[in-house]
Amino acid sequence: MINESYFQNSAGEKFRYMEKAAAAPKAVILGVHGYAEHIGRYAGHISEFFVQRGFSFFMMENRGHGKSVGRKGHIDRFDQFIDDLHVFRKMVDKRAGGLPVFMLAHSNGSLISARYVLAHGDGIRGLVLSGIPIRTAAKVNPVKLKVGMLLAGVVPKFSMPTELDPYTLCHDKEIVDDYVADPLVHKIMSVGFAKGFLDAMADLLARAGEFRSPVLFQHGGDDRACDPPSAREFYSKIASTDKQFVMYDTLWHEIYNEPGNEGILKTGAEWMEKRI
Repeated sequence: MINESYFQNSAGEKFRYMEKAAAAPKAVILGVHGYAEHIGRYAGHISEFFVQRGFSFFMMENRGHGKSVGRKGHIDRFDQFIDDLHVFRKMVDKRAGGLPVFMLAHSNGSLISARYVLAHGDGIRGLVLSGIPIRTAAKVNPVKLKVGMLLAGVVPKFSMPTELDPYTLCHDKEIVDDYVADPLVHKIMSVGFAKGFLDAMADLLARAGEFRSPVLFQHGGDDRACDPPSAREFYSKIASTDKQFVMYDTLWHEIYNEPGNEGILKTGAEWMEKRI
C-alpha cells in the first residue's frame, strides 16, 4: 500500500512524499526523481519491484515539482535540493528504525544525490544512480545558451520550453504518451535553473575526488539527454573503492522504463542486497 502525505521544513514549506512499506523490510530506499517528474512516475513497477524484494521505498517531490512547494521549472539555488532532501532524509532515517538506507536516483535526481553525499554521506549505505548528468547529450544552440546565461543573472525566473524530445526518453511509447499528457510533468525550465544545473554538473565533476560512497552507476548507452561518456568519466575519477558502472548499449535515458526493465532493476536490487 502507498501512503502519500506532506512534510514541512523549518520555514513551513510543504513537500509531498510517498512511502511504500515492505511486509518484512530488510533495508530502506530513499528515491530521488529526475527533472520535471513527480512521485507518481515511481509509484508503480519501479517501487513495487523493490518492495517485493524487502526494501521499503520513500520518495519526495523535489522543490518546484509535482505538488511540492515552488515555481515549476525553477530553483533559486541548486543546492536547495540538497537542503530539502536532508530534511526528508532525517524523517526517513527515523522511519527506518536502524535499517540500512540506500539512495536510488534518476537523472537530475542522480546529480542531486551525488552532491548530497558529498555533504551528508554518513549513514548512506550506498547509491544506485541511473542516467547521471555530468554533461548534457542534447545539443544546445550556443547563442541561445549564451543569452540564457546572461538572462539568468537578471531575470532568473524567465522560463522557456525544454528542447528534449520526450519520445527519446525510452522505447515504451505508452509510457511516453502518459508522460506527455501528465499535468504534473512540467515542460518548461527557467534560465536560473539551467545555469544552476550546468554549474552543479561542472562542480560535481571537479570534485570527483571527494566522492567516496559505494555506488552503482547504470546508464543507457544511447541516452539522448545525459551524455554516457561523461558519466563514465565521472565514474573513473571518483575516489570510491566500491564502485561499478553498467552501460546498457542500446537503451535510452529512462532505463527503468525500458522494455526488459526487470533485469535492470534486479541488478540494482542485488547490488544493494550484497551491501546490507
